[in-house]
Amino acid sequence: RDVTDRQNMDDRQSATVHGLRAIVDIADHLIACPDVDTLYRRAVELARERLGLERAAVFLSDGNYVFGTFGTDLQGRTSDERSHRMPIDETWRERFRLRAQHEPRWSLSLEYLQDWRDGAMHPRGQGWVAVTPIQTASKAVGVFCNDSAITRAPFDPVRQEIVAVYASLLANIIERKTAEAERSRLALAVEQSAESVLIADLNGTISYVNPAFERITGHARKNVLGMNPRILKSGRHDTRFYEQMWAQLQRGEVWTGRITNRRADGSFYEAEQTISPMRDARGEIMGFLCVSQDVTRAVQMENELRQAQKLDSIGRLAGGIAHDFNNLLTGILGFAKVVLDELGPDHTSKPDVEEIIRAGERAAKLTRQLLAFGRKQVLQIQPLDLNSVVMNMDQILRRTLGE
Repeated sequence: RDVTDRQNMDDRQSATVHGLRAIVDIADHLIACPDVDTLYRRAVELARERLGLERAAVFLSDGNYVFGTFGTDLQGRTSDERSHRMPIDETWRERFRLRAQHEPRWSLSLEYLQDWRDGAMHPRGQGWVAVTPIQTASKAVGVFCNDSAITRAPFDPVRQEIVAVYASLLANIIERKTAEAERSRLALAVEQSAESVLIADLNGTISYVNPAFERITGHARKNVLGMNPRILKSGRHDTRFYEQMWAQLQRGEVWTGRITNRRADGSFYEAEQTISPMRDARGEIMGFLCVSQDVTRAVQMENELRQAQKLDSIGRLAGGIAHDFNNLLTGILGFAKVVLDELGPDHTSKPDVEEIIRAGERAAKLTRQLLAFGRKQVLQIQPLDLNSVVMNMDQILRRTLGE
């Protein structure tokens, strides 16, 4: 009997079992990869080593561009193609399209075979390339390409089916590693954030604080875990303030405002604070995230600016009053001098008029000082007799301040 077909079927089954076993072994290596870049490189290398592929490469896309990761050059060496980027066209857009379950899991494409050299792709004649989408049931992750550009050997359909299974496994691992990398980046960003970050459960028990919290509040992380945020209460807000905050959070709303807190050493600081409810997959509130920024210095500068604006307003007001008062003094001094000229040298009222003139002149000096304070008069730098200045100040201060 001719048993050729049966032998071919047995060979295909054996190759399939061998390939699936290889995939299971590969999975352990890929899961152990510390990051996604190592994962892409090992995915290409292990596909060649364990699945018998001649050349392989993994490509990604953000919807606008196609990005290379790692591939194989025409010498059979692993090539770092992460700097490769090209605008996505219709061919690549179709390759990244999410496939339905009934659609073929891989396809052959006649195109220019690419070789990565000197940081760029170089075409090396036409040939067949097997294209396999890397996708989960709900998400297209990338594209796995392999060819036989080195030996020009024909494609083995059984092996390509194994590659399709491998691409499905790779999609799940890539998705998992990408999520882990995102969580790692997020955790790193929170740890290195300049803003204080605090996480508490529904009862207000602190489960996490970042280093900025320790720096701003002076409380060590190990001492506040398991404590309540009440350790930061300053006593400068009444009970109603905290009741309104808590009621707003329990309604699932975000609370934002400025609050005065107390550091570990007893000093106070002003904080711009945002408290957000944290929800689980079902939408239920599972805790609260508090992000706050120490704005003590900004508040001080704001108060200083406000004080400077007050002084500036006072100066403008004083300058305006002094200007009008100076006009009145001009008339008073002018008429006083006219009266003094008409009085005889022995007139009994002459000393009184002279005192009026001296008082008017002192008032004129005072108005010039007020005008200078109000920035309405150009200051003149000139030598002064400090003794005279001190004596005049003494007289002014005694009349103003008293004993």
